[in-house]
Amino acid sequence: PNLAALFCNEAQYSMALPRTFSTGAEGTPNIISMDGDSPESSSIFIGFHYYRDCVVDRQAYGVLTNFSEWTAWNNEIVNTSVEQMGFGGNIGGRYRFAWGDDDDDDDDDSNDKDSLRSNMMILEAQQTPHDWASWRLLVGNGSFFTPLELRTPHQSTSFANPCVVHDMIRSSRTRTGQQAYIATAFLPSQGNGEGEAGELLYRFLVP
Repeated sequence: PNLAALFCNEAQYSMALPRTFSTGAEGTPNIISMDGDSPESSSIFIGFHYYRDCVVDRQAYGVLTNFSEWTAWNNEIVNTSVEQMGFGGNIGGRYRFAWGDDDDDDDDDSNDKDSLRSNMMILEAQQTPHDWASWRLLVGNGSFFTPLELRTPHQSTSFANPCVVHDMIRSSRTRTGQQAYIATAFLPSQGNGEGEAGELLYRFLVP
């Protein structure tokens, strides 16, 4: 209910969501949108992935209604699209972000025709099961994706756990009107240049 409770990890409401698609694991959630005036009268749209057949991770969505009712469904659109790109391993962590000229950086799926921004998704996908050197990042609109060609000083090729946020403070200070973004990812030790394992951070400007 307040910042002090957050720092002390004291939740006013909590719920252990039941598994729907896997007997092994379901997790790595991201909150896409929230509606309602209180937890008892709310709708929370959540993305997550599940351990399909206890072999590979695949994408799913769910809605938590009034903090008591959980409904989930398989995200066949993303799973099929990414699989057809040749990714046979895990399709894991994802993050939605607003791309474009807008002061509102909510992580949601709204479609405002008067807005110049687009709602995009960045996610990690593995080319080969159990091969940490084959992690790649994809970006798209939630239906179609393209691989990101990231560049590092030592030519690393394996990237995972992505996140992209709009740097509104920096964007407001650019004299050219450019938008500033911050992107982060995790670099496994496998498949990457010497000394480049760990957290990666980019900051970049776009028109």
